[in-house]
Amino acid sequence: MLKKRIIGGIIVRKNIAVQSFNYKSYLPLGKPEILVENLDNWGVDEIVLTVIDRGDRGPDFDLLKKLKEYKISTPLIYGGGIKTEEQASKVIGYGVERIILDSIIYEDINNLEEIHQSLGSQALVLSLPLIRNKNEIKFYNYKKNNFQFNENNIKEILNKKFFSEIVIVNVNGEGGSNGFDKLLFDYMHKITKIPSILFGGICKTQHIVDCLRLESVSAVMLGNSLNYKEHNIYRLKKDINNTYIRKHNLR
Repeated sequence: MLKKRIIGGIIVRKNIAVQSFNYKSYLPLGKPEILVENLDNWGVDEIVLTVIDRGDRGPDFDLLKKLKEYKISTPLIYGGGIKTEEQASKVIGYGVERIILDSIIYEDINNLEEIHQSLGSQALVLSLPLIRNKNEIKFYNYKKNNFQFNENNIKEILNKKFFSEIVIVNVNGEGGSNGFDKLLFDYMHKITKIPSILFGGICKTQHIVDCLRLESVSAVMLGNSLNYKEHNIYRLKKDINNTYIRKHNLR
């Protein structure tokens, strides 16, 4: 059985790392490079850095340059502003292990195909925000604040096998502490068996265990709960049965 991972997530807006609530409101946390360095020192298995306001400006290469100088040892996944194969390859050149994509599936599938041909599926992760209203689940494009894709659109894209993992984002729980909405996972598990990373509302030990027990869940991603407490990742891993996760690596 492959060990599952605990990932540290950092969201950046207006050059500042922020605590996000449902992609609608934000509280500043500090310099993103400092938070990355902290997570690297505290022993997360991977770090996901998502810059949510790049628009047409392309990836934040200034930030990536700073991070390269920090020489972090934890695998880094970057997302934000990547629209072309040239941009994606340049991001990887800054020492990023993988890239995370979201809005490109709505905007330019041809560019996504080119990125896949260049980097391969192992380097690509899809971020897929979901919103549930009672028993109805929709695919949320947070940049456009709409629901332009349906299940058939998503199935068609996923069947192309562009991505090695999917981040299933619990939008309603993002920034909260009530745990992940399992109905979102159940819904996606019927659509695809691509390994899933769960994000949104996960902050307690039991939340993590409940998620990692699910079939095809490869990791959980935590945000605010890690950023506020030094060595919190160490405590979480110590509390969790190591049947599920990699041994803690506190530095």
